[in-house]
Amino acid sequence: MFLKKEFHGIELPAGVQLPSTAEIVDVCEKRGHQTLRGLAYPSAEKPIFWIKYGSGVYWNEVLALTIARRELQRLGSPVRVPAVFYAFTADSVTYIVMEYIEGKTGSQILEETSEPAEREAVYRQMAAGIQELLRIPVPPQSRPAAIDGGVARHPFFQDYEAPRHYQTVEQLEQHINLFLHLTKSKPRVQDLSREPIVFTFSDIHPGNFIINDGQVTVVDFSETSFLPSSFAKYAIRSTRHSPEYSISPWIDVPSTEGVDNTKALFALAYPMMIGGHSFGTIGKRIPGY
Repeated sequence: MFLKKEFHGIELPAGVQLPSTAEIVDVCEKRGHQTLRGLAYPSAEKPIFWIKYGSGVYWNEVLALTIARRELQRLGSPVRVPAVFYAFTADSVTYIVMEYIEGKTGSQILEETSEPAEREAVYRQMAAGIQELLRIPVPPQSRPAAIDGGVARHPFFQDYEAPRHYQTVEQLEQHINLFLHLTKSKPRVQDLSREPIVFTFSDIHPGNFIINDGQVTVVDFSETSFLPSSFAKYAIRSTRHSPEYSISPWIDVPSTEGVDNTKALFALAYPMMIGGHSFGTIGKRIPGY
């Protein structure tokens, strides 16, 4: 079996053995599409690992999980992130063997309760998780990009993926403003480079937060990038993530006084939805392509 990529994560707990790559591929192929990009291993009854796999699983998640877990532990955060033990890509499919997390997802809890206080608690715990991720330090001179250095991944972009690399924040600003001009949208992005670049976890959905006796674990880091803080605000304020409660008031996003481009990003939400291809095309006009 040819492995295009391979990653060895943290040391396994004593007495725990990692399945071979062949065993991992075999069990996942047998399960096929019966699961949503993952399965408990060796069994749902006695799980040791969670194996996430599929064409919709990106290598970016391997690095994002690893950095998030390491930095939250260093900060002494109460919020958890699953440990990655091993990951590889074979035949265009990425497999991530990670720590199995006990508990229920926020979505499961919301399905089980109609009690307003219990439902609000789920959204508050989501907010707490995001707040902690925003504490993760960003390497100096970081550019707008996915954690693994690939193109930025964020719901602002069509199919969650920027159409090009950006060497600087200024290039991203020029690209957005050119599209705003062509679509005759009034707001403009201003001083984007003055915004702090933050660790932006953007797939904010109750199903991506596992809650167990008050302990919050954040999962699914595919759509995570280093981006200016307005992109974090955009993801947080998107109503599709939390239809009952706005979690925005419960999260303090790092920002620069007098600079906020969230409104301009939202002005492009509909034009991007119907003309995302055009956004990608005009990006070729911006330096650095």
